[in-house]
Amino acid sequence: MTMTERQERERQYWNNHAQVREYADWQEFPYAEWRVYRPIETMALDHLGTMTGKRLLVAGVGSSAILFAQAGAEVWGFDISEGQIAAVQALVDRHDLSDRIHLKAMPFEALEYPDSSFDLAFGDAILHHIDLPRGAAELARVLRTGGRASFIEPLGSNPLLQLARRHLPYRGKGRTEDERPLQYRDIRTFIKAFPKSQYREFALVSMLGERVVTDRSTIRRLQHLDEIILRHAAWMRPLCQTVWIGIEAE
Repeated sequence: MTMTERQERERQYWNNHAQVREYADWQEFPYAEWRVYRPIETMALDHLGTMTGKRLLVAGVGSSAILFAQAGAEVWGFDISEGQIAAVQALVDRHDLSDRIHLKAMPFEALEYPDSSFDLAFGDAILHHIDLPRGAAELARVLRTGGRASFIEPLGSNPLLQLARRHLPYRGKGRTEDERPLQYRDIRTFIKAFPKSQYREFALVSMLGERVVTDRSTIRRLQHLDEIILRHAAWMRPLCQTVWIGIEAE
């Protein structure tokens, strides 16, 4: 497969960082528990609806493939990194789900699936790594009529947050040379390939959760405070940390 220079840089970076035992300590938990983990997950997964009997594509595949399969979906997962695929495959084998989860290394912009293959698609922190027009065209091609997709992405319109992302250390930090948190123009570029779309910003004060604050009850209070602030001060939405993007194919 011929890749662009950008794709090859992404592939090499994640191959260097992925390890087969990456998910060795991952502990299984119910899909219903994941659905309410954060408000953004709740909206993203509610948009997808029931998993039972659905063909689901997971972009930038990770441990969520296990939860989707256990919720009833037939899962196809891809990633540009062969190392990441090997790590997820080890987790799949550990849970004896190879009959329900099918993995392959490939870039988002050149999916090796037939047209109209999937009912649903999901991705977490993947769109800001790709060529958005090409990725959108490929997703539109492989989704069936009425198919739905949810993506959770970093939002890049808060200048102070962008400064912190570039210069401050924090748990789970890892940045490739080419990735950029999404701007609103990027979101518009992606969603224009679909007849129905929506997006919603999340994590204003609760962006401290998991990076600075680790107590779950405190994080819940911060999330509730977010709901109040963003309901009454919509102008603050661009300052949020993350954005959910939901689309529906024609």
